[in-house]
Amino acid sequence: MEKVKKALRNFAREVDEEIDWMVIGSANLLLQGLNIQPSDIDLVTHVENLEKIEERFHDSILAGKKEFEGYTGKFHRLILEIEGFEFEIVGEKKRRYIPEVSKGQYIC
Repeated sequence: MEKVKKALRNFAREVDEEIDWMVIGSANLLLQGLNIQPSDIDLVTHVENLEKIEERFHDSILAGKKEFEGYTGKFHRLILEIEGFEFEIVGEKKRRYIPEVSKGQYIC
C-alpha cells in the first residue's frame, strides 16, 4: 500500500489544489482497506483538467489525451507512469463521479 500512497502523493503534489480528482478502481479499494494489489491507479477528473495534467506530467505520458466511448457516454483518457504505476486518468464532461468538495482534498 505504501507504494500506491507514494505514487498518489507525488501526483497530488504536482496537481496541487488547483485540480479536483478522485481515486477509483482497485487503488480506491486498497485505500479503503481491501487486501488487493492494484496493477494500475485509476483516477477521474473533469475533462478540462486533463490538459493541465498533461502539461505538468509531460515527461510521464504513456498515451496522450484521447476520446473514447464508455457505457455511459463519451470520455477522455490520459495515461501516465508515476513511481512505476500506470495512472489511467479519465476526464468526465459532466460531474457524475467527482463530488463537490474543496479543491485538492484527498485521503492518503
